[in-house]
Amino acid sequence: MATATIGFAVWCLLPSNVIAHDADVDEGVYLMVGRLFHRGYETHVFFFDQFWLFPKIIAAGFGLFGDSLITARLTVFVFSLLGLLGVAALTYQLGAGSIAAMAAILIGALNPIYIRTSRMALADVPAASCIVWALVFIFVFHNRGARIWLVLGGVCAGASLVLKPFAVGFVVTMVTLLFCQRTHREKEKWKIDQAIWTDLIIFTAMAIVAAAPFVDFRHPIQEYQRVIGFHWSERDWLIKRVDDRWRGLLTFSKFNLPVVLFAISGLFALRPLSKLIIALLIGELVTTCILLDMPPFAHHYVLILPVLIVFSVLGFDRGIVAFKKFISGFRRAQHPFSGNKWAAILFAIALFASVIDLPWLIRYDWRERWPRPLRVEPVVRHLEQAFGPDDYLISDDALLVYLANRLIPPQAINFVFDDVLRFDPTGLPRFERAVREDKVAGIIVTTRYARDRRLMTWLATNFSAPTEIGTYRRDEVTARIYNTNKP
Repeated sequence: MATATIGFAVWCLLPSNVIAHDADVDEGVYLMVGRLFHRGYETHVFFFDQFWLFPKIIAAGFGLFGDSLITARLTVFVFSLLGLLGVAALTYQLGAGSIAAMAAILIGALNPIYIRTSRMALADVPAASCIVWALVFIFVFHNRGARIWLVLGGVCAGASLVLKPFAVGFVVTMVTLLFCQRTHREKEKWKIDQAIWTDLIIFTAMAIVAAAPFVDFRHPIQEYQRVIGFHWSERDWLIKRVDDRWRGLLTFSKFNLPVVLFAISGLFALRPLSKLIIALLIGELVTTCILLDMPPFAHHYVLILPVLIVFSVLGFDRGIVAFKKFISGFRRAQHPFSGNKWAAILFAIALFASVIDLPWLIRYDWRERWPRPLRVEPVVRHLEQAFGPDDYLISDDALLVYLANRLIPPQAINFVFDDVLRFDPTGLPRFERAVREDKVAGIIVTTRYARDRRLMTWLATNFSAPTEIGTYRRDEVTARIYNTNKP
């Protein structure tokens, strides 16, 4: 059964080289940074708002298996599969049986957001996988006491934080579990074993050891501004109203309605909650609050998906029992609304929503497994013919430059995101300087740059009429290509 379940998960998540209509702009950026690392560029020359671990992982994959889109996507696929195994292990550590653990794998393998982010070279699934395994190791340490598990937990937690710092909320869960492990009741008073301080030192030290190679501790202020301050500025630009703040969570919940409802139902069914479940719930809520205060992108919420799956699976059996008792009491008119009524009602709502959602889920998963391709070949072919292999290009779609086997200058990486040119007052002057200093040979405009009037005015003023490739059809990329060697 385990082999069949894992095999099905592999089939669901296995990526391809297809460039789909709903491709994420972040994928091209990560691919390009990985290529630049692979070709020997140093971190200090980059204008890039992420820690270096994920691009370094991609670069390592390029070194082993060659610089290609499928190499990067298969790297993320390995993380996604390990993440599902971690969800199963976490479910098992919390007292569920092997069937529930296999069910957790199936739920993750069929989840729309998880399938989508597992089939692209994005950092969200690797971060979620690392934080899940950190939780697994801390739970094993809580149950068994051997500090080797504490070491492994610290390493995975440190890796997760430099993949996606938003995962820091689950560190609260881990620290809470460590205190639970070392706290006992003695003569009507709670006592904390002094061994807790050794535990915390080991956990923190191993997290720092894992994260240190990918953080510039020599320039802490610049590092903070690069990976935290940049996102604050981006958040302020993207979130202008209260409902903007909730957009990412609402989109995530819409795509994961059955899992969210079954998680809520599971928590009600599991009452009174054990200290382990409470610690996990605290981490989930803290992480959600952190994500609500960051740019409202739904794929960030993959971090909270594994714990939702765990809650769904753990409470499912009790939900069924509560629902049966509710129906039985209702038929006999014996106070059907007494007892664990809310667990039964919420379970029924979750079950009903899942049945309603099932046809859409099947269609969505089918489209993700066999996505409708976006034609990029005409633009890519033109870039290969019009520019040399050593030429720098800048584009609002880094994937086009990557597929053409060309480079974006490292100090222009974040300019792929058109919002940077608008929310950063120094954006356009820095863009101009990058074009001039790096002798950029071409600027490729698709849909994002076209929204920036200042940039388009500057391009029209300084360069000759662009070459236009494409016919504005929905199934192909249309690009305006400015040759900067023709002023």
